[in-house]
Amino acid sequence: MKGRKFDNSRQLHEKARMTTPGGVHSGARLFKPFPIFMGRGEGSRIYDVDGNEYIDYLMSYGPNILGHGNEEVNEAVRKQLEKGICYGSPCETTIEVAKRITQIVPCIETVKFSNSGGECVAHVVKIARAYTGRDKIIKFEGAYHGCTEAQVSTHPKLSEAGPENLPAVLPNGAGIPKNYIENYIVLPWNDLSVVEKAIKSHGNEIAAVLTEPILGNTGTIMPEEGYLEGLREITQDNNVLLIFDEVITGFRVDLGGAQKLYGITPDLSTFAKAVAGGLPLSGYGGRKDIMEEAILKNGAWVSGTYNANPLSVAAASATLNILERGNGAVYKQMTQLGKRLMEGIRDSAERNGVSVVLQGPGPFFHIWFTDVEKITNYREALKQGVERYHKAWREFLEEGIYYSQGEMENWFLSVAHTQEDVSISLEAVENVFRRI
Repeated sequence: MKGRKFDNSRQLHEKARMTTPGGVHSGARLFKPFPIFMGRGEGSRIYDVDGNEYIDYLMSYGPNILGHGNEEVNEAVRKQLEKGICYGSPCETTIEVAKRITQIVPCIETVKFSNSGGECVAHVVKIARAYTGRDKIIKFEGAYHGCTEAQVSTHPKLSEAGPENLPAVLPNGAGIPKNYIENYIVLPWNDLSVVEKAIKSHGNEIAAVLTEPILGNTGTIMPEEGYLEGLREITQDNNVLLIFDEVITGFRVDLGGAQKLYGITPDLSTFAKAVAGGLPLSGYGGRKDIMEEAILKNGAWVSGTYNANPLSVAAASATLNILERGNGAVYKQMTQLGKRLMEGIRDSAERNGVSVVLQGPGPFFHIWFTDVEKITNYREALKQGVERYHKAWREFLEEGIYYSQGEMENWFLSVAHTQEDVSISLEAVENVFRRI
C-alpha cells in the first residue's frame, strides 16, 4: 500500500495476531497484507485508526443501511440502555416489532427472532424439516447461508466442484463432517430444469428448496426472468417448501424484501443484516401453520440467550420507522443512487478500456473484471479477473473508497449516501481505471 499511511493498522494487526488466529474474528475481515482497523464512522464516511477518511461502501457487509451513527437509532438504544441490556425474559417492544414485520414482509404471518444470519437460516431449515418430516434440502452452488452446517458448496474450487448440472456436495472448509452435508442436494442457480429433475428423483425426501432470491455472496447474481416464479410453481406442485434466505436482501432492496420486489411469496423466509440498523438481530418466519406445527406440535427446539435482546429490538423499531417513512421513499433514493453509480462505473470502464460487468438491484451491486456479458451462476462468477480486482481495491483505497477486498463481496449503499458521494466516487473510479 502506498501514499496513505496504514502504520497503526499494521501494528494493531500484529498485536491482534498474538491473541486471535489471523488477528480477526471473522474470516471475511482478513484483508491482505493486513486488515484496515477502523476508529469511527459517521454517515456515509468511515475513518481508520491512521486518520484516513473513506466513503464507505462496505457498510459492515450490509447492516448499516442507515449509515453510521444514525441519531434516531442511537437515541432508541440510549433509552433502552437506561432500562436494561438483556433480561432473559420477553419485553414489550418485541411484540411491536414482530407485529410490524408480519405486516411488512409478504410471507411472514408469524416470526421468531435470532441474532445472526447463520442462526436464522439454521433455524428455518430445522422448521422445514420438522414440519415436513423430510431431511433433504436443495440449495444452490455458490450460495452462502451462514457459517453453519448449511455452509455447503459455497465457493468450491472448480477442479473439485463436479459436473455443472449436478455439482458435488462439498463442505466449505475443514471441520464439517460428511454426515452433516449428506442431506443437501446442490444445483446450479438460474436453471429450472435441474430443479424439476431433482424433485422428480427425490421428491418424497425433500423438505425444502433454499435460495437467496438474489445471490449476494457470489457477487450479485440476479434471477433470470421467470426463475423465481418457476421455483414457486415447481415447489407448490410437488409439495416442497420454498425458503427465501433474505439475510442480505431483506429490508435492503425493498421494505418487504426481494419477495415484495419480485412479487413471489415463499413459504418461509429469513432476514437479518439491515433490520436493526447495524445492531445484531435476525429472524425467520412464514406461514403460521408451518411455524406453529413445527415448533408447538412437532417439537422443533429453537432458543438462544440473546434472541430478541432489548437493545437490538429497540434499534429495529427505530430503523423500521425510518425505512417505512414516505411509503419506503428511502428505497427509491438508494436505488437511484446505486444505479447512477453503476452506470458511471460502466461509462468510465468503457472510456478507459477496462472490461467489467456490473450487476445488482441498486442498493447493492458487484463489479466483475471480466469480458463476459453477464453472470448468471457460480461457475460464471469464477470468471472474475482476481488480480485486477485486488489491484483495483488497493487503488480505490488510495482514492478514499472503501469496500470489501473479497472478490465475491459487494458494494452496499445506505440512506446516508448522497449525490455528492456518488460524484466523488465516480471521480475516484476514473482515476483508478486510468491506472489499472
